[in-house]
Amino acid sequence: MSQGNYEGISIREAMEKINNIANGWFLPQIQLQYVWGNRDSSEEYVCLLLDSLLRRFPIGGLVLWETDAPVPYREFLGDYRPGAVAKIVPEERWGHHKSLVYDGQQRLQTLFTVLFHQFNGRVLYFDLRFNRETAEPDETGFFFKDAAESTPDFSISLMRLMGHSDDPSEKVAVLTQWMGDTRLDERGRKVVLANLEALWSVFVARDIKSISFFPVKAMDDHDVNEVFRRLNTGGVPLTQLEMVLAKIKEAEPYFEENLWDVSDQIRRSTGGVPGYHFSAPDIVQLLYLLIFRTVRVEADRVTAADVRLFLDWFNIIREILPTVSRYVFFESFHINATDLVPRRLAILPVLAYFATLRKEEPHQNDWWRPVTRNLSSIFAYFIKSQLCEWSTNTMVTAFSRAACIAAKRNGDFPLDEIADIAVRKNRRREVSFDQFEGQIWFSLKILTPNRQYLFEDRRPQIDHVFPKGLKNGTLEEQEYTKMVDVLWNMQPTPAELNNYKRMKHPVDFFASPEGRPFLVSYDFLPLLDSEEFKDASAFIEYRRAKMLEYMRNQYGIVVENTEGTVPED
Repeated sequence: MSQGNYEGISIREAMEKINNIANGWFLPQIQLQYVWGNRDSSEEYVCLLLDSLLRRFPIGGLVLWETDAPVPYREFLGDYRPGAVAKIVPEERWGHHKSLVYDGQQRLQTLFTVLFHQFNGRVLYFDLRFNRETAEPDETGFFFKDAAESTPDFSISLMRLMGHSDDPSEKVAVLTQWMGDTRLDERGRKVVLANLEALWSVFVARDIKSISFFPVKAMDDHDVNEVFRRLNTGGVPLTQLEMVLAKIKEAEPYFEENLWDVSDQIRRSTGGVPGYHFSAPDIVQLLYLLIFRTVRVEADRVTAADVRLFLDWFNIIREILPTVSRYVFFESFHINATDLVPRRLAILPVLAYFATLRKEEPHQNDWWRPVTRNLSSIFAYFIKSQLCEWSTNTMVTAFSRAACIAAKRNGDFPLDEIADIAVRKNRRREVSFDQFEGQIWFSLKILTPNRQYLFEDRRPQIDHVFPKGLKNGTLEEQEYTKMVDVLWNMQPTPAELNNYKRMKHPVDFFASPEGRPFLVSYDFLPLLDSEEFKDASAFIEYRRAKMLEYMRNQYGIVVENTEGTVPED
């Protein structure tokens, strides 16, 4: 394998190389898919990255494998949205001369998307009036707006900026346009001019080499894959799961695409938007558990022979995962977002149970139907695992082994055995009052399984039946607010309904012509003319008793005080 030296390239030149059919830059199939967290944190990262470039700060080097070897590779994404997957290019292109980015995908993909495309349906802008001398330390001047919104005053979209060529005459035309804006005073013109000059120099022109890259030449992909692994053993290393996934992809290039296809089926089977997100690494975690009977992943343990086992098990779980997600999590509880499940690892024993059942009955087309006989045990496990913190690695491993043994015998899900294991691991067998109140999103969901949360920036919309603002400006405001801000006074409802009744007593609202139709949207309500509905304290006690009764009758779960006694109704 031959090596080169770090070379410099401008942002414009780097962007022109991405997905260029003529010796362009692409992604090796061994690379993980580009995945972001919540919108706020990802947009903040993007703005800081662009600000670092604008201020001529280093952003780290890239490592590229320059090759014409016939290996699978992907194009970079254009527009990015959650669940978007970069597909492998057609096989007839695998032997083209290209450079594959083995380190630096996140930075390049981010730049390519926000400079030329949309990011989560949003467009990146820069406020040309931004003055770094008077700004706060974390302010950058960059910000996002929805694509349908008009351009804010004195702002320029980065897509529009990158639409210009680096011809000096185009720069003069842009500067002239802004300098002629009569709304700017002399000081404002200087700030706008300085920002435009900086933006043009860094993002449009080619003189400033903002990006450094290290070209590697090798005869085959084994050497360069070793470079990839070593790059990820320091700094921000790949997880063991990601290393396992890389090993499998060496043998089966399309494996990750298939994983993400199943992930998308799960999302669609659980409401679609946002839907439950069971990612490609999550699926690999389940596969590893089924093969090695542990959730503790060690990539070095996976041999070439084991890769075949991963592929065989995947053919089983690609069928059962969307079905189980639909029946257990969505149709039974309307779990339509990942954040509603606080302890995600704890669901693996349920999935391992179903996967093993399917493996034992490979030719049974209606494999799902016999399982319904013991859904009550699975529901109770699901609830207790989340609320009683049955979620450590050793617990989930032990639960999964018990579940797989039961499935091989075509037995019921072993709830009692699992509860015994939990007690031996110093966890409670039953849900405590504090645990139930402490997980409001989840507890409210299982109390109202037929209601579906709507979300606002990843937070479920919830109404306080007795509004928190009802006593605003009174001496009892603080005490009242604390009393009503509890699980027993909450209901999953659209946010606009909460706004309608924000300052109204609930009896007055529900008795009114505009409020009466919404009564059917609430659960566990006393009669409208009852004493319990007149007073917030009495209402909360009534609803608390009804909710605890529902837990007993629906799931067989008795919510206890922390000391282990059942609270009085």
